[in-house]
Amino acid sequence: MLVVLTAVSFSGRTSQKGSCPVPSTLGDEDAQYSASRFLACDLRKVDRSLSPPDHWLILCVTALDPFDYEQKYPEAEPYKEMGDGGRIWKTYVEESIKVDANQVADWTDALDVLLVFAGLFSAVVSSFVSQTYQSLLVDHSEVTSYLTYESINLQRAKDANISLSTIPRSELAPNSTSDPSLTAVCVNGLWFTSLTLSLTTALIAVLTKQWIHQYMSFSQTGGPRERTQLRQARTDNLEAWNVPVIIGLLPVMMHVALGVFLAGLIIFLRSL
Repeated sequence: MLVVLTAVSFSGRTSQKGSCPVPSTLGDEDAQYSASRFLACDLRKVDRSLSPPDHWLILCVTALDPFDYEQKYPEAEPYKEMGDGGRIWKTYVEESIKVDANQVADWTDALDVLLVFAGLFSAVVSSFVSQTYQSLLVDHSEVTSYLTYESINLQRAKDANISLSTIPRSELAPNSTSDPSLTAVCVNGLWFTSLTLSLTTALIAVLTKQWIHQYMSFSQTGGPRERTQLRQARTDNLEAWNVPVIIGLLPVMMHVALGVFLAGLIIFLRSL
């Protein structure tokens, strides 16, 4: 409740703006007078004689209900209630701004936290993937080692007059294809999936913040009626695109990404 304090000077039995009950003496007793004692001070009369001094200065309390829009906004002219200056549009705009501000603040805080976590998590997963994805490729250093070993055996066989056909061929060659282990495939598959989910979550969160920023821009342009219509249209579109549902699903996507990463981590550690 909005409370307005108005100074009123009394002389004789009544005040200049009306009349209020006045204590016989001023002092600590005045502090005990509650605000409700003076809510209707302009409508009451002094029921006792004023003791000297004849002029009292007290504070009358007028309560203004912030939800009393009949008092806050003047009534429109007859047959113009639905015009741009109508009370209904001003009331709608004021109430919608309060509702949207609270809702958008909650959404923005959740998305900011989610973006920070998604960024850090993506960096961690990327560092793991950059090391393990090589297990899916042909290890050229291993190929070189096999070929070098085969070449040495052939040279020894030639020097010893041994048939070269008895020397086993190398298992790897420069044109060998990759044959990764099942563990490497599982670990990399899980970690790449986790990284994809994390980056997708961050992308959707950024797009959602842009939608929210555009949604709130209605309160800065146009008259009350135009702002009401624009706000309602954007609210309908926001619900049609299921933006609240998307915002609620983003944390779930991050939880799934974290769970998939931990599953890959367990498999990776068990293979060591």
